[in-house]
Amino acid sequence: MERRVCFWFAELGGLPAPRAPLPGSRTADVCIVGAGLTGLWTAYELRRADPRLDVVVLEAEVAGFGASGRNGGWVSGELAGSRERRAARSSRAAVQALDRAIRATVDEVGAVVAREGIGCAFHKGGSLHVAQTPLQLARLKALVAEDRAWGLGHQDSRLLGAAEVAGRVAVAGALGAQYS
Repeated sequence: MERRVCFWFAELGGLPAPRAPLPGSRTADVCIVGAGLTGLWTAYELRRADPRLDVVVLEAEVAGFGASGRNGGWVSGELAGSRERRAARSSRAAVQALDRAIRATVDEVGAVVAREGIGCAFHKGGSLHVAQTPLQLARLKALVAEDRAWGLGHQDSRLLGAAEVAGRVAVAGALGAQYS
């Protein structure tokens, strides 16, 4: 596997050297395989819930090497896929609860950053999906309508006109955007 350097490691001068493998057998209350965002967050929350837990995180490369190191630093309260399909497997109420929980993760990340004094320039500024074609704009209008139908209020998902988009970001030919 090629050891590509993501933006974050490039800013630090490249990938750190991997640590030596474990020298032998190791026991733990919990073993997490993978030191990406999900693995590290899980270890953090387990130790917060019970500081006596012996939690071991195993990583083949270095922490944050894979997709977690290439995510651009975004924290998004969105979930891809069809709400209707999820509701067909569970319920409308379950999908709405999932939407609320996913949106709450943005605030939780901000709370952890503040609580732990993590110097990462966290900023909660919303999410913007920009349309440059009439078809894209129609899709965004449909997305805002779907968000409303699923109980997200005007401030949680709204359509911006071209002038509002230009006031936020410079995208050539922007016709509008969905902001949440």
